[in-house]
Amino acid sequence: MIYFLMALILGHAPMHKNFKEDSTGVEIFIKSNGVHTDFVVPRQNEICNWDSVVSVNETIAKDSNAKYVAFGWGDKGFFIDTPEWKDLKFSVAFKAVFALSTTAMHVSYRSGKPLLNDDCKSVFISKEQYKTLVSYINNSFQKDSLTQKTILIPKAHYHNYDAFYEAKGKYSLFKTCNEWTRKGMSTSGIKCPMWSVLPKSVLRYVE
Repeated sequence: MIYFLMALILGHAPMHKNFKEDSTGVEIFIKSNGVHTDFVVPRQNEICNWDSVVSVNETIAKDSNAKYVAFGWGDKGFFIDTPEWKDLKFSVAFKAVFALSTTAMHVSYRSGKPLLNDDCKSVFISKEQYKTLVSYINNSFQKDSLTQKTILIPKAHYHNYDAFYEAKGKYSLFKTCNEWTRKGMSTSGIKCPMWSVLPKSVLRYVE
């Protein structure tokens, strides 16, 4: 009960109230599938070429024409073993809730901008803010100790345009996939709630 009360109160308490969009900056998207949220960003621009971090060739489609890439963080078991809620196993849920399993980054490619609706919002941030967000996302990947390259999880896909990678950190009741997105927004100075376990509260303050 206390957990849900905290989620309700902190999910309605905004941070960075004075945030203003920068029309000369970078357009990013925050997208929800109803359970999980992702950042959707340009695959390449003058600030970051994501091909230096992850490779479209590690997807099944290998679509070199993709213009956007989406990033999400979460519990590895939930991500890979639970493509739909009907596939959820008690053992996977138990490990996720009590931070007993590892985490993964889900990376998916898009040919164009996602459609804007209640589950996908666009926001223009300054170039400096985008640099901060790039650093936040990049630092969420676990890197090989020798090569400092991201670590692909073999044969893990939802569809032809995505891939999974090993990530840093532990998933828990207090550090969920949506809280990862919210923290990225907060770190980058984007208006967001103080804490969020639900996608609706992540999107609440994005116009």
